[in-house]
Amino acid sequence: GGTLLRDAAGTTTIGGRYSLETCAMEITSGTVTVTDLNGDIFVGGTGTATVSVLGANSQLNTNGRIEIGSGLGGSIGSGTLNIEDGGVVNNSIGDVGNSIGATSSAVVTGQGSHWNNTLSLTIGSWLNGTLTVADGGMVSSETGYIGDVSTSTGTATVTGDGSQWNNTADLLVGSRGTGTLNIEAGGVVSSADGYVGRHTGSNGSVTVTGAGSQWNSGHDLFVGRTGAGTLNVEDGGVV
Repeated sequence: GGTLLRDAAGTTTIGGRYSLETCAMEITSGTVTVTDLNGDIFVGGTGTATVSVLGANSQLNTNGRIEIGSGLGGSIGSGTLNIEDGGVVNNSIGDVGNSIGATSSAVVTGQGSHWNNTLSLTIGSWLNGTLTVADGGMVSSETGYIGDVSTSTGTATVTGDGSQWNNTADLLVGSRGTGTLNIEAGGVVSSADGYVGRHTGSNGSVTVTGAGSQWNSGHDLFVGRTGAGTLNVEDGGVV
């Protein structure tokens, strides 16, 4: 147990991989940087762990991946990532729900809050994961997956004016597992190609509801590519 707290300006540097088992990391001011080339951060391996990046002067940076609900060593824990009130997290690959335990979650909320994944972001990587982007928060990734494998269930909700999940490549809702995407109350999701029910055995569902809510697919949008897919556009939502 315990808490790693960074609450003053400046930078805390951690070398190598960093694993939080049953504990918490809270950044309310300043920067925590994991410097190793493969500086992965595992949150919630054998227990329950939380990382919170809170406030406009707070950052967590790594060149490696961040796993929320880490599957390291076949673990059964759960993890939570909170990015609030202008906090920023930068990493290469993001996974939420990569353990065989309880549901893990990520919440990005408030203007200026940003989770930047330079490569992929997966919600429901191995088992159960959720993502909530609200009140002007932003998530960026190259490719997005919701419900990646046959054992996984992922749910992503993008809600409120200014809330965004931007994918420079594809977004797969129900890649091989079960995926749900809710875009509500002015939230916006963008991708190159979009898939709802991508592979055989998958199940994808997308609801775009409310004025200003949008899923902007720059190229093609497939509903039930080879899996089962449902797309609902309601109450002024736009696809």
